Amino acid sequence: MKHILVKKKQSGKRGRGSENKATVLAAIEVPNNKNPRFAFLKRVEDIKKHLPWVHILISNLKSSLRAIFHGVSKKHLQRYLDEYSYRFNRRFVENQLFDRLLFACTVYKTVSYSDLTG
Repeated sequence: MKHILVKKKQSGKRGRGSENKATVLAAIEVPNNKNPRFAFLKRVEDIKKHLPWVHILISNLKSSLRAIFHGVSKKHLQRYLDEYSYRFNRRFVENQLFDRLLFACTVYKTVSYSDLTG
């Protein structure tokens, strides 16, 4: 599954004096290089307020990969990104992590190295 993030502006007169321009964030989910399945569009009043968090997230990801794995190959990069996203999205529910891990271990089948590397 692939997510594409794009920052777009409406067409029209360019420059600081232009009217009716808006910054829009777009996220499109494209499963397995097929047609887009999901799109999310949102107008953002002040993009500069949100961009520092994007830079912080990327910086933290890079630091984490360097500290834990000392380098990542392109072959396994998506798995590392998935793991980082998983941890990031669950950082405020630490009290549920053990129970969720135990549930996943008992319900889902074992994944081999060849399954991971496809």
